[in-house]
Amino acid sequence: VGAASLAMLGLKVLRFKYIPRHSNFNSRNVGKALSRGTSIPIIIGGFTIALGGAICLGGIPYVYLHEIFSMPKPLVALVLGSLNVISIITSFILGWIADRKSELIALTIPLILTIAAPITLLFKNLVSTILGLTSLSIAFKSYVPLSRRAITTHTIYRARGIGGLNAAMNIGTSIGQITFGTAYDTLKPLVYSFLAIEFITPSIVLLVMTPLSIATLMMLHKHGDKVIKTETSISHVLA
Repeated sequence: VGAASLAMLGLKVLRFKYIPRHSNFNSRNVGKALSRGTSIPIIIGGFTIALGGAICLGGIPYVYLHEIFSMPKPLVALVLGSLNVISIITSFILGWIADRKSELIALTIPLILTIAAPITLLFKNLVSTILGLTSLSIAFKSYVPLSRRAITTHTIYRARGIGGLNAAMNIGTSIGQITFGTAYDTLKPLVYSFLAIEFITPSIVLLVMTPLSIATLMMLHKHGDKVIKTETSISHVLA
């Protein structure tokens, strides 16, 4: 109910309206270039964010916070509920940025969060851990609508692109939960002390997101200008 109310409020505040757009381009080669140039990094980014976001799904965060920090279960539920509300609100803000400012910036922010989150989750500190979980939750919840918007806007093969993105994110979520769950059960002790600093051992596996996120950012920014230039040429064709 709360999520639905926020969604309706967001649509009202952002003055959402549907505007039909042309979908048939006269240049088939341009369509293929856009499909390759835009879809691939977005799909890789979806896999990466789902891989890390898996720690925020299901019962994993409940077990994680309860056992690592000995938090009472009602408090864990309150923290995670607040985290989800923050993520939903931030998703609306990034959607506004994509519509009014820059779609590339809006897609960049979730990827940057996936670079920072594994680092904050490494340390046994309640504040940094909650910040890390919040970052991953924001990245996951905001990237889903942003990536679908980008694919349906910048590619001709929209159904194929959405299907590829869904498959990549589902695979990322499954691998993320299995990998982190296995690491949580096998990497002992859960908290390791080194030079008076306490590290949460299972969080080491999340560092795999960092190179993937950086690679995705590089590809997106490489193709960003090309997409804008191609859109300009398409507008002339449609005109």
